[in-house]
Amino acid sequence: GRNSMHHAVWTAVVMMMMRRASGAMKHPVSTEATWGENPPAFGHDMLSEFDLADGYLNVNQGSYGSTPRRVREATQSLVLQIEANPDLWFRTGMTAPGAEPTVLTLLERSRAALAAYVNAATEDLAFVDNASHGISAVLRSMASYLTSSKKPRVLRLDLAYGEVQSALDTLDFSDPVYEVDTTDLLAARAAASVTTEDKTAAADFDAALVARVTDALDASGDVGFAVFSHITSVPALVLPVAELAAACRARGVLVLIDGAHAPGQIPLDVPGIGADFYVGNGHKHLFTSRGAAFLWTRPSAQPLVHPLVIDTLGDAGDFSPYERAFNYQGTTDDPTRYIAAVEALEWRAWISNGTDAAIMDHNSALARRACEMLAAAWNTTSLGQSPGDAPYALCNVQLPCDVVGRPACPDDLAGALFRRFNFYAPIFPIQGLGSWMRLTAQVYLDIDDFSIVAAAVLDALSTEQSASGADSTLAAAAAAAAATV
Repeated sequence: GRNSMHHAVWTAVVMMMMRRASGAMKHPVSTEATWGENPPAFGHDMLSEFDLADGYLNVNQGSYGSTPRRVREATQSLVLQIEANPDLWFRTGMTAPGAEPTVLTLLERSRAALAAYVNAATEDLAFVDNASHGISAVLRSMASYLTSSKKPRVLRLDLAYGEVQSALDTLDFSDPVYEVDTTDLLAARAAASVTTEDKTAAADFDAALVARVTDALDASGDVGFAVFSHITSVPALVLPVAELAAACRARGVLVLIDGAHAPGQIPLDVPGIGADFYVGNGHKHLFTSRGAAFLWTRPSAQPLVHPLVIDTLGDAGDFSPYERAFNYQGTTDDPTRYIAAVEALEWRAWISNGTDAAIMDHNSALARRACEMLAAAWNTTSLGQSPGDAPYALCNVQLPCDVVGRPACPDDLAGALFRRFNFYAPIFPIQGLGSWMRLTAQVYLDIDDFSIVAAAVLDALSTEQSASGADSTLAAAAAAAAATV
């Protein structure tokens, strides 16, 4: 009956998790490891480079990241240098750049490497702790600037990340924020994915979005600043930021791009986007330690922006006022993460044999394959990984609940999956099209990991269905999925 079916699914999932864990333990990291050795292959072999716990399945790198062991150790060694002599680090290291390596020279090395990675000039890029810190620095600066402007209003999409919305709601802008509603555009794009393999759905969405923003700018006439996500959080979609920025700049509107998810996931030419400000995280897809992000600012806009913390210790050296302002923002361990960002770039070069695109190609191909497999297992559809979409590492899949003819999704399904199966994936609604799940492909995953997700979701839903006395449709589907993964 149902109990034996549930037991079969659970046994299958546990066995898959055990196989995954045992695969990781076959490749221990030697204490004598050097950069000269051959890197592990993409997939489960790459787990040897990370500190992920056995049995934990990280299909959510897009939220909190996972730092490679070598990058973490580089960061920790810098923290130990601080502890050995705090005065040498902060007092001398931050004020006396010269031939000998100092904190400032190490920061410059890392900043230059990161700037080159995003095709930017070093002097236009500053380190910040997180994309949220960079966004708040820009928005706080704009709040005072726009107050005296003839165009004091801010425009954003309803797809903006929650932190951006909260910051705009909290800061003292003189006029209400102009929110562009994209609900119907998103629903139309998702519906196209549901009903057809239409290769033009992404292009149609992009064109309609740019047209709607352009109409909003022209209708309002008082927008002086706009903020857009490069890759939205939920659902995860790559937006046409260059076209949006061009529409804004043609109307004298300053533009901030929230690129929290972009670095390391898609190729970046930050100046080429045409925005005035761009923020990007390192910990999500670039493999830095958490707390290493960047703010790029167009030279003409640099006098307008100031960091959240103002200090003077970074004044030494031949830096512009913009660089000096961001060089030092208080007595913290933050510079250790910034300095170690170059280690993340070197680690990427090592695992990809010097071809960064190999990482992106692996992740985007795995995300697309995972989307197809999950949609087939659940008899639903995916969004953002169709043939017309640009390659990236995130995957949105419609869940087999909250859909016409299917039962409702249980409350806190994401939490229930985390507690039972030890993986977390954000779940979110799309109007008229039920609930969806966002997953992240990464170099330490393979398709079997997403098979675990497929079976686990069906098992959780069939368990809920059985408890409510409903029919056994999902239980049968769960058993079928368990037999194929």
